[in-house]
Amino acid sequence: MTAAAVEPAEKVEIPFNKQPRDWRKAGIIVAFCAVPVALLVIFTYWPFGSMIGYSFYKMKYIGPREFVGLKNYIDVFTRPDTLSSLKLSLYYMAGALIQVGLALYLSSMLAFKVRGGSAFKAIYFFPYLINGIAVGFIFKFFYTRGYVFDTVLQWCGFQLDSLPYWLKDQSVNNWSLVGASIWRYLGQNVILFIGAMMSIDGSLYEAAEIDGANKFQQFRHIILPGIKTILVLNVILSITGSLSASSPYVITTGANGTATYFVRMDRIAHTSQKVGLASAMAIVLLIIILICALLQQLFFNYAFKDADDGVEKAKKKAAKIERQRARMAKKNAPIFKNGPSKTEKGGGMMTDAVALAKERSAAKTSGFWYKFKIGFFVFVKYLSLVFVAFMMLLPLVSCFVTAAKTDKEYHSTSVMDMPKNWLNFDNYVQAFTTSNMAVAFRNSIIVVVVVLIVTTIIGTMLAYALSRFRFPGNTFIRGMFTIAALLPGIAMQVALYKMMVNFHAVNTMWGYILMQCGTDVISIYVFIQFFENIPVSMDEAAIMDGASYFTVYYKILLPLLKPAIVTCAILKGVGVYNEYYAANLYLQNADLKTIAIALYSFTGPMGSKYNLICAGVIITLLPMLILFLIFQKQIYSGIAAGAVKE
Repeated sequence: MTAAAVEPAEKVEIPFNKQPRDWRKAGIIVAFCAVPVALLVIFTYWPFGSMIGYSFYKMKYIGPREFVGLKNYIDVFTRPDTLSSLKLSLYYMAGALIQVGLALYLSSMLAFKVRGGSAFKAIYFFPYLINGIAVGFIFKFFYTRGYVFDTVLQWCGFQLDSLPYWLKDQSVNNWSLVGASIWRYLGQNVILFIGAMMSIDGSLYEAAEIDGANKFQQFRHIILPGIKTILVLNVILSITGSLSASSPYVITTGANGTATYFVRMDRIAHTSQKVGLASAMAIVLLIIILICALLQQLFFNYAFKDADDGVEKAKKKAAKIERQRARMAKKNAPIFKNGPSKTEKGGGMMTDAVALAKERSAAKTSGFWYKFKIGFFVFVKYLSLVFVAFMMLLPLVSCFVTAAKTDKEYHSTSVMDMPKNWLNFDNYVQAFTTSNMAVAFRNSIIVVVVVLIVTTIIGTMLAYALSRFRFPGNTFIRGMFTIAALLPGIAMQVALYKMMVNFHAVNTMWGYILMQCGTDVISIYVFIQFFENIPVSMDEAAIMDGASYFTVYYKILLPLLKPAIVTCAILKGVGVYNEYYAANLYLQNADLKTIAIALYSFTGPMGSKYNLICAGVIITLLPMLILFLIFQKQIYSGIAAGAVKE
């Protein structure tokens, strides 16, 4: 047998993302992963490890340290101030459960067709975009004796003397602060739930109706199991937020028994400079969060242990219906030469099962009591939506009303009386100049623009590498970012601040910007999802034409990522723009202050001039309002996209 007679083996095409590693692929993986992973390690895991070490020492940010073993941890649970503040977290955990439950109720209505649904979603979600300092001022004004909340209750027939002092009375003040927290974060939960609910296959509802399931049964056996992933995520985020609640930081400054665990930890770390004790407090906080996350995971696993069977049954039922429709449509195809009939449009030819279900439904809905029940539920639905919308709008509307009043009007009229001149801008001008907002806006714009450019570049590069290539460290890197999402940034600030002091990065714009370019887990996972929805065949075609991996990323895939980039830029930009706590720590020079710090300057001698404060609040939230009105669809879709994918 000659060599010429040997037939060459048929070449087998290997998919792009499963090809053997080569130096080009290894190079692009290292280049694209190095910077984001390095930032994650430097600004998350390094402080975390350092914080563990600090917790065993008596130390300040600068100076010698003394090893004390477990003394700091013992102090966390024996000191009256730290123990009482830890107990206060129970209020916020209860509020978190109320928040998730209310969001679940509202989203179950807004996920389906409802009049004014877009307006309700906008009203619920906008408070999430307001910075924490503005929210603090809004509710400090809202709860002040005789002001907004008291006035509304008096309209309802309550006497002012019978009402408590919402921020001073220790029997109600922490619940008042919980209400402010629910107001701010409710809309985020609602949008996440709506996105998850809309991703559920609609045929499952039809199958359930054929089996005679009512709306509650559909919610229990289809919706809840279908949104299990995002429900778990919302509970985790709510618990994390409740344990690190910072709302009293502005509203009460921790007075009258409202000093939460975070407020107490901040004072111990930065006022008393007991870095070791504060680090132990942060570690305890993280442990509690992890325990709560584990417990809720076990709870949901138990609650939904039979859910998969129910969903699978509904899917089989829906598939059977579709097969019946296909057979009937094929059998009767010649009858509909001029197009489908009215019956066939919108779902195909009705099967016997569907027709029977329709007949049962028609018989059921013809009775008086059924119509009365449906009418009652519709009334309750819209009453709930309108009432929640009213409570979400009331604090904001009261701010706009008060900001337009002169000093004389503010002191002589009721807080809810309308101003004589809505075009009175004197308070806005005074607020803008008094707090030097021109400098603050300039600094905030610089920070936001630089951070968005850097995070977009490194985020898309990392997402490209993780979604397009299979390499040994892929799962590990994903896990690093997932775990980082469970670590509250507030708790990490103790060790992070110590690290920034050592780097001489405190009171520098570059240090603050670099820190803000750290972990951005949500954006990365949104980018990954968008990449995974783009066919790999586009990459393969470009590679066969001689394009490099970088060319594929830069010229082909990146332009297709525009919707995700816009969404993540808005969300990240809002977060950076609204950030106060870190900005106050690292930008202490007056020339470096951001807009949130400028707004906080009203806590001094001007703390009682609410017409001036409200004007300052409105100035800071106007950019967010404009962006929200322009890009609200992108914001909704981006949040839902990042949450729905399992």
